[in-house]
Amino acid sequence: MLELKAIGIRRFKGIVDTVLELDENLNLLIGPNGTGKSTILQAFSFIRAFASGEMGKLFEERHWLPDDLKPKGSKAKSAPVAFDLLLSDPRGRSYVWQIRWNVNTERTQQERLWYKKNGEEIVQIFSFDSRRGLEVDDDHSSDILKTMRSSSSVMGLFEFSDEGEGYDSDEVHKWAMSILSLELLSTSELRRNSRTSEEPFGLRGERFSSYLNSLGDEARDNIVKRVRRFYPIGDIHLKKKRAGWVEMSITDALGGFQVGSNHISDGVLRMIAFAALPEAKGQFSIVLIDEVEDGIEPHHIKDLVEDLRSQVGCQVLATSHSPILANFANAEEVKMVWRNDEANIFAISVKDLEIFKDEYLGIGEAWLNTSNRAIGKSINKVRGASNYPIGDRVKDWRGEVEEFFISQGIL
Repeated sequence: MLELKAIGIRRFKGIVDTVLELDENLNLLIGPNGTGKSTILQAFSFIRAFASGEMGKLFEERHWLPDDLKPKGSKAKSAPVAFDLLLSDPRGRSYVWQIRWNVNTERTQQERLWYKKNGEEIVQIFSFDSRRGLEVDDDHSSDILKTMRSSSSVMGLFEFSDEGEGYDSDEVHKWAMSILSLELLSTSELRRNSRTSEEPFGLRGERFSSYLNSLGDEARDNIVKRVRRFYPIGDIHLKKKRAGWVEMSITDALGGFQVGSNHISDGVLRMIAFAALPEAKGQFSIVLIDEVEDGIEPHHIKDLVEDLRSQVGCQVLATSHSPILANFANAEEVKMVWRNDEANIFAISVKDLEIFKDEYLGIGEAWLNTSNRAIGKSINKVRGASNYPIGDRVKDWRGEVEEFFISQGIL
């Protein structure tokens, strides 16, 4: 599956303009309350909804209105929500996916997809515009396509591929459809009985018992082994009831008694959920987790970080307020999310901040022992440097977005 290298986000809620580079495994967003860490996760949920044609569901689940997406810190409130994504695979092929979604009309204003092999020129696969419709190469163009309108990705309707060139838009669409958002993960939902289903559990944890039931015995044994490092669990039991409902319980290894899902602690439930992720076997492209340390006893944080980094099998993007958790992450994996004096949200890698370069302090220690005021000064110093790829230089893929990705050695 494709891997996300970088994303530009503009005019999405509190994000006026920022660029986020991602590590191939773990990506940790840290920073003070209210700086926009969760907003970045929500941007990825928007992209999945756009790809799947479920924009209405996105707003309904979060109790949002489309107007809620308008940037609070920007005067350009009529301009579209904008995303520029750079995706690549191990064979050196790259895609750039550009999305512009009009909040006022609730329709796609523009969607474009480019492709590039190592050392070759960029090829435009398709271009969709709300005024000109869908434009592809001459062999596929038609008057009908030029008059179409859409509120979601055209890749949900058409597949664009060329064996000679080596591209297939379905790879990009599959990546977006495989985003797993657990940003609203709730232990009350994890506890609920659910009807038999092979779907992944939802962003709040709904369908969790049925998801576990869909896994084989070997997969569930693997989950138990992972959880045992944190909690003395004997086994996970899944009981099928009438009308396809599945009930979950566990065995306490110390007491030998069975514990129903209503009585399993919040932290243990989250451990089981995280331990289940590696059993998806390539089903997900990126997993989104808000406040990943919530309910997890601090002594287990190191193992949790290592599991998220090496066992999940896809990229993980998680938020955290825990210096302990940050201490076990690498500098390339940690991004500080901040708001400037104009209340604009942006993300910056801690490896670029001087305060995190002390060889005697871990990232979490440096964060804990530095005031937010000092962190802000360090960030402003870096953002003022002419060579730092701040998001407000991102205008268009053929221009400055291309220059940004080339300057980073990614394309």
